[in-house]
Amino acid sequence: EQVETHIKALHDQLHITKKQEALWTPFAEDMRANGQRLHDAIEARREKLPQMNAVENMQSYAELVEERARDMQTLNSAFASLYDSFSKKQRKNADTLFTQGDAEHAEQQQAHAAAAQQGEAAPAAQ
Repeated sequence: EQVETHIKALHDQLHITKKQEALWTPFAEDMRANGQRLHDAIEARREKLPQMNAVENMQSYAELVEERARDMQTLNSAFASLYDSFSKKQRKNADTLFTQGDAEHAEQQQAHAAAAQQGEAAPAAQ
């Protein structure tokens, strides 16, 4: 559901034309497939996590990251074809959207790290 919402929002924000739909469709399908694979991999890892030792945990996480990197390469290939079809205005818009998305993601990561650090510091302060 979250992936579908993101796909629709991105379609609207990128102002995909009817002519570009043929290039949009494989990109959207890759996003769906990647989202499902990531969800499945995370769930499988969560199920096994209680039985893993530290080395197995790190290896499992490394495999998850490798799979995510492969998925991003596939997604990037599909997006590159779509991006090539964009007008100058669409390209500028896409560049801005993706830069903003990276900045927002970094802010979220910092907020999570700060919250985790506060959570660790709270017991020590008591």
